[in-house]
Amino acid sequence: MAEFAAAMIVEVARLLNDAEPGYEHIRWTRADLLEYLNDAQRQVYLYRPELYAQTDVFPLVAGARQGPLPDGCQLQKIIGSAGDAGRARKVDDGLLQAFADTGCAPVSVCGDYRVRGYSFTPQDPRAFFVDPPVPDDGQTYTVALVCQQSPEAITLADLDDADPRNDVLVTPARMHNALIEWMLYRAYSVDMESAQSFAKQEAHRQHFYAMLGVSEAKERVVAVSQAGRVPEGAQP
Repeated sequence: MAEFAAAMIVEVARLLNDAEPGYEHIRWTRADLLEYLNDAQRQVYLYRPELYAQTDVFPLVAGARQGPLPDGCQLQKIIGSAGDAGRARKVDDGLLQAFADTGCAPVSVCGDYRVRGYSFTPQDPRAFFVDPPVPDDGQTYTVALVCQQSPEAITLADLDDADPRNDVLVTPARMHNALIEWMLYRAYSVDMESAQSFAKQEAHRQHFYAMLGVSEAKERVVAVSQAGRVPEGAQP
């Protein structure tokens, strides 16, 4: 069942006791809560990108190297050539790239091209390599792939639009409570001078990571990597 941003904002406002009829959003505006919701979806994607997996068809170009992938797409796997009953297998990350760098001509596939293998690396997340290389024969070839697509930010205009599709959350419904916890964490973080608010925000933050199944160590590693630093004791 689809969940909607507007309904979640109302729910959080009620939990914050900021939804009295006629006096809604006195402490936290709709824009504030929408910002927290967008941030909550980004946080879930950061730690659980597999929840945002979707299958797409991607056009191939001549050669082994393919891409760039669409913005926000984190490649999970290549299924195989579109329409092919077979499945491509992931091979050593360096082999196909090394072959692509040699400038060797692709092996002739006699007009019956199929992707048999592929590779990609986190260091080049918007590109991948296929085997055999795509022939330059003027034909159009495509591949089916699984992409972990980062959620787009919802705007206030989306909330008020008559088309309900603009208001749909892409985060799976089972993460409903996790999104709520992060929004409450962000809301109570506004009042940094209150000991009570600090205790509440810390509790909601911990609940959020627990619901995602994220350990404190992983949370710390991801946090410092986002800041551009390598944590002590972590492997690069």
